Amino acid sequence: MNPHRKQLRLKNYDYRWNGAYFITIASHHRQKLFQGPNPCLDQIIQETYQHIETTYPYCQVIEQTTMPDHLHFLLMIDGPEKIEHRQPLPTIIKNFKGYLSNQYIKKVKQGKLPPFHEKIWQKGYYERVLRSEEEVYQVRKYIQENPLKLALLKEE
Repeated sequence: MNPHRKQLRLKNYDYRWNGAYFITIASHHRQKLFQGPNPCLDQIIQETYQHIETTYPYCQVIEQTTMPDHLHFLLMIDGPEKIEHRQPLPTIIKNFKGYLSNQYIKKVKQGKLPPFHEKIWQKGYYERVLRSEEEVYQVRKYIQENPLKLALLKEE
């Protein structure tokens, strides 16, 4: 681990616990890989969310949006599984990024998506543990409004 890298994870917090998690994953060097509309890309992203929900039945994506250079989603971890039988959030996100990367690369080779420079993903991801229904509401609102805010900025 890089000693100069900012530690983002909460100490003494088990990322297998039931709860809501606001996730942001950015493209490498903020490449505009997810600029749309692109039905092929949209399909890959939706399949990736479904893959996570199928692979980890205690996970549900309850809100999501695609921005030109990053993805936001609200992940709910909840279920009857014992904590010991769950994967922690970093493993789930690693699987998400890997699955989407593999699908993206296939489509690049087929000429259906534009190539990327070096890598698809920026190292790591940002997560915020949401601790109340109000926080969940505010994050859902933010995710829903984020594309509109970008469109308004482009108009200015």
